[in-house]
Amino acid sequence: QDVSAGGDRGTLSPTEFNQWGVDGQLAVRLGQGYVEALAQVFQRPEDTRYDRPTWQREAERQLYQVRYRSGALGFADRLEVDTWFHDQGRATDRGNRLSEGRDRTVGAEARLKQRFGPVAATWGLHYHRDWIESEETRRGEGGAPDTVTRAPDATWDNPAVFALADYTPVPALTLTVGLRGDLFRLAS
Repeated sequence: QDVSAGGDRGTLSPTEFNQWGVDGQLAVRLGQGYVEALAQVFQRPEDTRYDRPTWQREAERQLYQVRYRSGALGFADRLEVDTWFHDQGRATDRGNRLSEGRDRTVGAEARLKQRFGPVAATWGLHYHRDWIESEETRRGEGGAPDTVTRAPDATWDNPAVFALADYTPVPALTLTVGLRGDLFRLAS
């Protein structure tokens, strides 16, 4: 069935595009703890928007994550560590302009968990870094040269520390209090 857009945008006829994705997961027990690995890959080679039928778009994304969960450590009930890498690219061809970009993120977080009677405490460290790149090429007309405009590449760093406490005086009531300190640094 056709779908009508608002205003003079037109009608969306049934469309078709190809995309594919692959997910994989592996878990390994290590003593009282375990390690989990996750991978996701997604690809959309080309599609069009119904409201801009001359535009061609493509996208791809990859995510990799490794997670570790320990057993009791003596000084804490549990250690949890997560690390990840995310890579995403995109392109839109508008005929006279080609926009391309890539975003990457790498990060890690470590948490210690300990129970003190009715209080469950969590504290830890977090860090992630983002890289953002983009550019636009305007195609020259009538033999004129193409021009390339690059947006300033940006790097975003975010280290943080945090603490959280869940107090459960009775089974039907839990009070949570937390504190987090972040430092955001952006460079372009």
